[in-house]
Amino acid sequence: MYGDSTQPLEDNGPGIPEGNRDRVFEQGFTTKDHNGGTGMGMASVRQIVLAHDWRIEIGESNDLGGVRFEIQTRV
Repeated sequence: MYGDSTQPLEDNGPGIPEGNRDRVFEQGFTTKDHNGGTGMGMASVRQIVLAHDWRIEIGESNDLGGVRFEIQTRV
């Protein structure tokens, strides 16, 4: 059962466009080819979340203007 244990993580960066939100956890997906992005960071986060049988959702930060991730843990 997923419950009240939600860990929000927000930043004030450019956010993640809705069109990329389904792909951001794919291994190798990056929008930073010109800056040396490998596409491994969020794929690693997803593996950790799945290993613990948690959930992760992507949205927009209302407070900071960037991206908001919510990790829901099992209770």
